[in-house]
Amino acid sequence: MSTRSYIFSTLAAAVAAIGIVCSCSTTSKLPEGEILYTGVKKVEIAPSDSGRISGELASELKEAVDVAPNNYWKLLSWRYPFPLGLWVYNHWPNPPKGFKHWIYEKLVEEPVLVSDVRPEVRTHMIEQLLDNNGYFRGTATYELVQGRNPRKAKILYSVTPGPAYPIDTIYTLPDSTRLGHLIDSLAARDPYLTTPRRIYSSDSLSVARTRITNVLRNKGYYFFRPEYIEYLADSIRQPGQIDLKIVLGRNIPAFAREPYRTGKVKILVERYAGGGVPDTIALNRATLIQMTPSRLRAKSIEDCIAFRPGRTFAVRNMDRTQTYLSRLGIFNTINIEAMPDTLTKDERLLDVNIYCRFDMPLETSLEVNASSKSNSYIGPGLTFGVTNKNIYSTDANADENFSQNLINDISFEYFLNAQRTMYVRLFRHTGYESILEGEITQTGVGFVYRRKLSRLGDMFLTPGQVRRRQQRENRQQEQDSDDQQQPQQKETTEK
Repeated sequence: MSTRSYIFSTLAAAVAAIGIVCSCSTTSKLPEGEILYTGVKKVEIAPSDSGRISGELASELKEAVDVAPNNYWKLLSWRYPFPLGLWVYNHWPNPPKGFKHWIYEKLVEEPVLVSDVRPEVRTHMIEQLLDNNGYFRGTATYELVQGRNPRKAKILYSVTPGPAYPIDTIYTLPDSTRLGHLIDSLAARDPYLTTPRRIYSSDSLSVARTRITNVLRNKGYYFFRPEYIEYLADSIRQPGQIDLKIVLGRNIPAFAREPYRTGKVKILVERYAGGGVPDTIALNRATLIQMTPSRLRAKSIEDCIAFRPGRTFAVRNMDRTQTYLSRLGIFNTINIEAMPDTLTKDERLLDVNIYCRFDMPLETSLEVNASSKSNSYIGPGLTFGVTNKNIYSTDANADENFSQNLINDISFEYFLNAQRTMYVRLFRHTGYESILEGEITQTGVGFVYRRKLSRLGDMFLTPGQVRRRQQRENRQQEQDSDDQQQPQQKETTEK
């Protein structure tokens, strides 16, 4: 047989196989009265009495009814014509076990039915979205569009928005308390609430009260929450328009109505392996408790504390402190808590407790790669790296180095396990190797194994062996600490 005849026969067999698969029924095993869902025909949105609705709202309406049918690639928004999973579901037997059962489970696809999509519920979702965006008279309906096979159908949604309701008047809180005065002044500067004739939108109102709450929490009202601000809407006094009133909820606790100042700031720094003997150091801004032995420089921690005892408590200082401590690159865990001070007469103080745990001081990486260079070099490579995390200082030029390497170095990483210790890396690196070679661009793929260690010798031990060794060391340190304290207690008793 000639090559041309072989290719022709192969293509003919492939076309025949595809035809057989496509001709097989994909509805033969559907329950009685059920219809196979084949996608959304269209979402028809009629023009509103106030003009066309916004593109953002139209996208939300379409997303509410966007349910993927069978043999559909959502990324490409394309329904490919070969329903292999449905064909297996309708025509293949499913043995209870064995290789055929495994194949069946890998290929089968449960049919998506119209009853699963629940179009009547989705029309209610559309109407709710219209109400939330000021179209209170909007309606939505659906229709099944069936073809030659009555057991398959697309869904056609029709949306009639109706008129949009603008906000005409906003009534603010009575200016009788400090909290009410602050909320009024913030509402008077809010970009949505101050826009004239803005269309009513529950989402925009929710964002507005979140903005107000964020400012309040930076002015000492740490326990205030967005849900404490409520809106009352009236569409009867002026038909076709909304009168809005801002009120405070009735169940706001008393402590949420009061501003707080910063009290004591305490920092607890634990070793990565746990254990150790506490050592207390009084700093200007806080009290540092670190578990020894430790080589931590106290000054580097103090510079990261944004809180000032006695000043107004601000949530932004929690975020800043968290960011500054993270930039040191030496901690695995950072947790900041604010709690009312119950030991002083002043009930408006919040004590700040900061908990930090050291990360492993060493990080090793082993990479096996294959790459090609612009100087025609092609070959494998092996890279072993060790990173020692400096607990004395930080790299002041890290941002500058990042900006310089952002364009020259490009890397895509795909992690292979949940611990993020193994991953595949696609990379492109540009740099100067020598005066003669000039600028060299290296492109390749590699497999990387990364692991955090307390000492370099642990690289040859399993995680379980490292954990057991650390537990033995912690027990030995606790025993040594008890042995040192016993003579001191005995001398105190004799005196």
